[in-house]
Amino acid sequence: MLYLVTGGAGFIGSNLVRMLAEQGSRVRLLDNFDTGSRNSAHLLTTAFPDRVEVIEGDIRDRALCGYACSGADYVLHHAAMASVPRSFANPAECAEVNISGTVSILDAALASGSVRRVVFASSCAVYANSRRSAIPETARIDPISPYAACKYASELFCRSYSLQKGLSTLVFRYFNVYGDGQNPAGDYAAVIPRFLDAAVKGMTAVVYGDGRQVRDFVYVEDVARANLIGCSADGVGSEPFNIGSGSATSLNTLISDLSTLTRRPVSVHHAPPRAGDIRRSVASIERAERILGYKPETTLRSGLKKLLTRALK
Repeated sequence: MLYLVTGGAGFIGSNLVRMLAEQGSRVRLLDNFDTGSRNSAHLLTTAFPDRVEVIEGDIRDRALCGYACSGADYVLHHAAMASVPRSFANPAECAEVNISGTVSILDAALASGSVRRVVFASSCAVYANSRRSAIPETARIDPISPYAACKYASELFCRSYSLQKGLSTLVFRYFNVYGDGQNPAGDYAAVIPRFLDAAVKGMTAVVYGDGRQVRDFVYVEDVARANLIGCSADGVGSEPFNIGSGSATSLNTLISDLSTLTRRPVSVHHAPPRAGDIRRSVASIERAERILGYKPETTLRSGLKKLLTRALK
C-alpha cells in the first residue's frame, strides 16, 4: 500500500508517517514546510529510506497534487493553516489553503484512479461553544473563526465528492491532539507543549482567560491509529466522526496535574481571552467506537508522563 500524507512533516502528520512506515507501508509525504519541520522529514527518510518519500510543495498547486496522488491507495489529508489566531490575521490565506487546497487534493485523488479513500482532518472547532457535556456529531455547527468555517466548508466538499462523484471520503473531527513533536514556541503553540515546557523549565505558564476552559485532550498515537482504522473501515459513509478521548479536563486541572508530576508548582499568568477561543469542548466518541472500533488507549496522565520522561532526558 502507498499512503499520501499531506502535511506529513507537521505534528500529527509526522507521527502518522512514522506509524505507517513502522508497520511496513510505503508513505509519500507532501509538505511545504510552512509550519512542518524539515528535521522531522529528514529523520523519517533517514529511519525509513526505502519507505518514506518527501515531496516539497503546496496543496494549492494542482499539478503537484496530481503528481502526489498518482499511484496512492489512500490520502490522509492533514495539510492546513491550523491556527485559529492566524486565521483571524489572514482569513483569505486560510480559505485558500484550507478550502482551495482541499479541493485540489480531492480533484487529484479522483483523477488518480488509484485512491480508494481520502481521510480528511477536520476539527472540533466547527462546534464552537456547545453546552453539551459531550458533543455528538449531530450537534449544531457554529464556527466562530475563519479556521473553523474553512474546516466545515472542506467537510462539505468531501461530502459532495462522495455523494456526487463517487470518491470515498472520511471526515475526522479532531479534538485537542497532543504528543511527541509539538513545538512549544511561537504565538500559536498548543497549550500542552507550552505548559509542559514551562513546568520543566520552571517558567510561568500563560493562561488565556480564567483557566476554567474545558478540553478533550487526545494523544497523537490514538489519532494516528484512528486514521489507519479509517482507511479500511467498511460501512462508513460521508458523515463525520469525532476523534477525541471522551474525557473532560480544565486548563487549571492540567496545570495542577503537571505540578504533581514534576513535583513543583507551576506559576501561572492569566492573560485576556483570545478571539475565537471556545469555552467547553469535549467529544462524544460513541459513534467512532461503535462504527469504527476506535478506542483511545492513552490517558492524559499517562500521556503527560511519557512526554515528561522524554523532556527530562
